[in-house]
Amino acid sequence: MMSVSARKAGAAVSYYTHLKEDAHLFDGLRKEDYYSRGEGYWHGKGAEALGLSGQVREADFRSACLGFAPRTGEALAQNAGNETRTALYDCTFSAPKSVSVVWAIGEEDVQKMIEGAHDLAVKKTLDEMEERFVWTRRGRDGMDAEKVGVVAATWRHGTSRDLDPQIHTHATILNVCQRADGTGGTIDGRQFYEYQKVLGVVYRLHLEERIRQLGWRTERDGESFRICSVPRAVEARLSKGRARIEAEMAARGTSGARAAEAANLATRAKKNYEATPDELRGGWVKECGAVFRAREAIPGEAVGAAREKISAPEVLRGATEYEAVLKGKEVEFAALVGVAGTGQGRAAGEYLREQAMGQAVSLVNDRGESRYTTRELLEKERAIIEMTRAGAGERAHILSAQAVAAAVAKFERARSYSLTPEQRAAVVTLATRPGRDVVLIGDAGTGKTTALAALKLAYEEGGYRVIGTATDGKKAADLQRDLGVQCSTIDKLAGDLKRGADQLSARTVVLVDEAGRVDARRWHQLKSLADERGAKVVWAGDHKQLQAVGAGSPFRHVAGEAACARLSEIHRQRDAGEREAVRQISRGEAARAMLGYIDRGQVSVARTHRAACREIADKYVRAADQVGKGQVLALALTNKRVEDVNAVIRARYQARGELAGGREYEAVRERGIDRSTGEVRTERVRTEFAAGDRVLHAGRNDYRNDLRRGELGSVLRVEERGVTVKLDRDGREVLIDPARHDLRHGYAITVDRSQGMTVERPIVYLSGDMTREYGYVAASRGREATEFVTTASAVQQTAREVGKEISNPQLGDLREVVMAMSQSRQAESTLDWRVAASRGQDKQQEHERGI
Repeated sequence: MMSVSARKAGAAVSYYTHLKEDAHLFDGLRKEDYYSRGEGYWHGKGAEALGLSGQVREADFRSACLGFAPRTGEALAQNAGNETRTALYDCTFSAPKSVSVVWAIGEEDVQKMIEGAHDLAVKKTLDEMEERFVWTRRGRDGMDAEKVGVVAATWRHGTSRDLDPQIHTHATILNVCQRADGTGGTIDGRQFYEYQKVLGVVYRLHLEERIRQLGWRTERDGESFRICSVPRAVEARLSKGRARIEAEMAARGTSGARAAEAANLATRAKKNYEATPDELRGGWVKECGAVFRAREAIPGEAVGAAREKISAPEVLRGATEYEAVLKGKEVEFAALVGVAGTGQGRAAGEYLREQAMGQAVSLVNDRGESRYTTRELLEKERAIIEMTRAGAGERAHILSAQAVAAAVAKFERARSYSLTPEQRAAVVTLATRPGRDVVLIGDAGTGKTTALAALKLAYEEGGYRVIGTATDGKKAADLQRDLGVQCSTIDKLAGDLKRGADQLSARTVVLVDEAGRVDARRWHQLKSLADERGAKVVWAGDHKQLQAVGAGSPFRHVAGEAACARLSEIHRQRDAGEREAVRQISRGEAARAMLGYIDRGQVSVARTHRAACREIADKYVRAADQVGKGQVLALALTNKRVEDVNAVIRARYQARGELAGGREYEAVRERGIDRSTGEVRTERVRTEFAAGDRVLHAGRNDYRNDLRRGELGSVLRVEERGVTVKLDRDGREVLIDPARHDLRHGYAITVDRSQGMTVERPIVYLSGDMTREYGYVAASRGREATEFVTTASAVQQTAREVGKEISNPQLGDLREVVMAMSQSRQAESTLDWRVAASRGQDKQQEHERGI
């Protein structure tokens, strides 16, 4: 991996001392990293131009950090001497754990081989950084860019603060340069961050190539590689630092790279001056035990057959699985990762990148920004629009105004309530306007399902067959319950149509719920099948809520081409203040909405993640006592936070003497998709269920037993065969075997699963990484007041994003920051871009300039 961090000039000397003394005798004591090369070494054409070579001297390092030429004292930067200037970028290259393990317990010759391979990989990566990413800017607004040489000092270390083996090099890239005309300047370090992931995999490809040349066999390991002979159990034993970070992240309820960095800084060990190198190595060997011995670290004579790298089309297909529009660096990263585990090295990765870029389609917008997509996605999204336009005048499914009015009147008599004028107008528009496609856009809580139910009756009264579909099983099942029509997922419906297990015709109307979540590939498939058979499709959704999981988001573009009805009058929230808050969030005014929630006493700040879980649990139990467990729902962004909240809520009920007679099951738990193999990752966990528990079926759809992913229910009985659950959807009692189905506690669920649900009282775990779309969904689930619980760390994170510093966050500090859910993550479509006139030459120029 590779990490990047900037450092100020004022800390230059102390940082130099840290890097240098990690391996040196000092006052008779050894520092923490015995396995360091000790001295730093200069690297790069920029260093040569300034007369810097060989070992790094403190005076030279200090001068360069302060912005002066070390040999002449000439100022290289306008702010030379200012201790607040950015002095350097610390780019840290870390070897995969299996490589560090082999180095840790290997004999001296093996250690030198590993060190040499690592140093060579770092050198080659720095050379590529210098060629592609080291630029200086001058002129008005820095518009003129000039390529310059890099001034870098490298420091190799071998242990982590936790005294685990960890081969890594700090490449400190100084923020100075010498231009072609002899003048000095600073460098633009933004692309070090932009291309951090690319450079990390470049380093790993160079390292893996050399490791295989030395005789070790490697295999793919996610986005990296590993030495095959090292057992994963050994890697885990010698990864105390990672275990520490994961434990802290679990305690905080956080996830992701930034959260890992914060957890590391908060918990990293103090420097250890007591152990000796022999004691360290002895401890590592002991931890490996009988599983992996030093003799097994010796490379073999044969490296084994190299795994075949994936093809360029596979690279592009994988890169666009969830995003339709890619930056050049994202295509490059996917191509380089495609070579990981093959041992073929950087050259093979570059060749695959060139192939992928050559087959990608270049896109450009009005600002001249470049993006890329696949020919397949481009054609599918444009075909969607073309098919929509081609069917815009189709009149086979038009109902008369009189027929619609009669159907609406019948619907209102059966339901004993009237449609609102807005809902009635929507039904008329959808049923009487021409077109094989019509669109219903409805804000959260505006009664889309009610309008669809009336529309369904109107078409059935007109002699049409009406069916429903959605992206996932739970929403399809809910639609079937609410409308009383046959419903399934889009994938299942498409499969049934292709097999002939279902039929569409000109007398069929397909209602698509949550159409804003339908990606381009699924949309194109359903649209093509419907058009072939002459069926009408009603696309109902809201593009302001959660986006499509797959690549592309055609909904708002189709809405601009087809007959479209809109619902904006909110009915779900009973209180006017709650309704206005939901409207504000939908308009992107999340900060105003949050101020309203604060003023009404609906937001609290907990000191820690654990405290937040306890507060949510208290709120849940109080609310459930008033309205019932089935009408209260705790919501969080990640599965980890959900699991923690569920555990505390359940403990509250157990403390009250409830949930007695529970039974523990060995349950299967799905943990997502392995991107490298496409397989579903699962694990076995022991989970207790008891009568009275709220549960969530998180496994795959079971159509035979009409059990859908995302179902919520209440446990009635537990027995050896499984758990009897009463489903919220239709009140049926089903026996679920946790060993076969992913059954979890369901007091809390993710915001993603909650879209489309309605409860009396939601309680939202508000985190700094919650976007506007997630915040909109979370805040709009409840009929009554929505309560929010956040943490001090979430407030601090949000404050940092808007340039504020808060030392001891309190509720009042929320008024000082823009809440993170005001950030929007609208899924991009190729329809937002146009195809660039020129492709290949532009791509190559962008690659050379690091764009």
